[in-house]
Amino acid sequence: MEELIKKFGIEPALLIAQVINFGIVLFVLWKFAYKPVLKVLRERQAKVKKSLEDAKAVELKLQEAEKLKQEKIMEARGEAEKIIEDAAKESDRLKQQRLEEVQTEIDGMKVHAQAEIIAQKAQALNQAKSEIVNLVIGATGKVVGKIGLEKIDKALVEEAVEETKHV
Repeated sequence: MEELIKKFGIEPALLIAQVINFGIVLFVLWKFAYKPVLKVLRERQAKVKKSLEDAKAVELKLQEAEKLKQEKIMEARGEAEKIIEDAAKESDRLKQQRLEEVQTEIDGMKVHAQAEIIAQKAQALNQAKSEIVNLVIGATGKVVGKIGLEKIDKALVEEAVEETKHV
């Protein structure tokens, strides 16, 4: 082995010093570089993990908010449809009420017109009756005047006209 060490040019004292130096450098790197770097990596890993969890939580909240929004939209649509339906019903009710009012007014006008027509008809009949009575009295007076009767009873003539009216 000594021969091998001489062939490669390895000096045992120098090799031991290099191993000790390597151990010291390794200890210093482990103590002052590896641990802080490892600590930073763990912190960063924790931050990334927390960020992912927060992102999932935000995603869940977003989905929940979207569901709530859809529910509110559906609720608002239902309310809008109900309002439209109620408005249509109210419109129909008001239309029907107005039609009934107009029909009542028309019926009142018909009754008034019929009463007026009946009154005018009665007045016309009374006028015609009066004229007929006067004509009959005049004609009878001429006929009776020739026969010699002096006076004709108007009540008698009206009674005769009434009797002919019922025939």
